[in-house]
Amino acid sequence: SKENLMQYSLIRSVMDGLAAYLAALLAKEEDILYMQDELRRSRELIMAQGDSKEISRHNYNFHVRIREATRNNFLINLTSTVASMDNSIRQVVNKTDFEELMMRQEEHEQILQMIQEGRSDEAEQLMVNHIRKATKKALYEDKKEK
Repeated sequence: SKENLMQYSLIRSVMDGLAAYLAALLAKEEDILYMQDELRRSRELIMAQGDSKEISRHNYNFHVRIREATRNNFLINLTSTVASMDNSIRQVVNKTDFEELMMRQEEHEQILQMIQEGRSDEAEQLMVNHIRKATKKALYEDKKEK
């Protein structure tokens, strides 16, 4: 149900927010470089209006690497489980709307900037907002008449 999907997404937003917070404190240079590369690739694909599945793969890799940068296996495993339940929402969010994809790309870039600068509170808040906004759009706004 929509309500269940919303609840999974709220849980995910808190957990991924915590991951972004910890990544801002603990990420190593190789984590930052990997995330920069994933975002560079997804930006290029979005600008070229490329394959949305490839864009989604880079998006997924970016989120996974934030979790991995925490070096906290408990958080990594829990968040991965919740994120897998949240995948039906991602399928709607990552449809081929390049304007929307670019907006989400820019949110990713802001999150990474906060992680790079060690600004943990801002990284956490940006991530929470990023996930919740995408969920609300997928579950509610797309159903409204324009």
